[in-house]
Amino acid sequence: MKLLVSMGMRDHEGAPLRGRLVELDLDGGVTRELRVALAPEHVPGPDSHQELTCACVDADGLVVQPAHTELLWIDPKSLEIVRRASHPLFHGLHSAAVHPATGEIAVTCAGTESVLVLDEAGALRRHHWLRDPEGGTRGFGAAYRGIRDFRLVDHDALKPHSHHPNHATWVGDDLWVTCFETQDCRSLTSPRRIGLGGAIPHDGRLREGHLWFTQVTGRVVVVEPVTGARVAELDLAAAAGTRRRL
Repeated sequence: MKLLVSMGMRDHEGAPLRGRLVELDLDGGVTRELRVALAPEHVPGPDSHQELTCACVDADGLVVQPAHTELLWIDPKSLEIVRRASHPLFHGLHSAAVHPATGEIAVTCAGTESVLVLDEAGALRRHHWLRDPEGGTRGFGAAYRGIRDFRLVDHDALKPHSHHPNHATWVGDDLWVTCFETQDCRSLTSPRRIGLGGAIPHDGRLREGHLWFTQVTGRVVVVEPVTGARVAELDLAAAAGTRRRL
């Protein structure tokens, strides 16, 4: 069994982050590595921040990999990039989630407080802006006046973020997004919201009808998405016998 890990790494101290997809064996040894360079026309400059973030797998078995300003489809067998997509709204791509029935891809853009829904080829279909209480895009242009291509904006230039959406997931046809700054997970297709206060949440994955969230303190929170009830809470730091950072 192999494990694929998406990350950003530095070639040396002081160097900018660069995207890496690393294959590990069960002992944690690196068996293969894919180094990813983004197209020069999709980044602010040669020293810009680049990394690979939370990926998913589509119906064809390809890894759908966000890479800050590009979306990559990677064959896990050959560890080669099959195709790429990009859009001027891409900034700080943080996660990708494929709808199991339609093939639509939801990507979170942490830098612009947005969730984008793409078709199977990566073309934009819908744009949800989280600063709009209805999840629309009213006021988006005014908030980012003068920016035509967010790919050319520095990674930290749009901070501080109000929401920082870092993970999207589909629950049936409902699209949910977990937000770093507001410490919650909210539906973009209904008024429902799951509070995750106490620590910053970083994802939310649907497993056997429940949403599983990890928080940066090492807690795992399991929630029933229809009622919002907490089914379980796990403290990984306590299980590891330490109160230090994991």
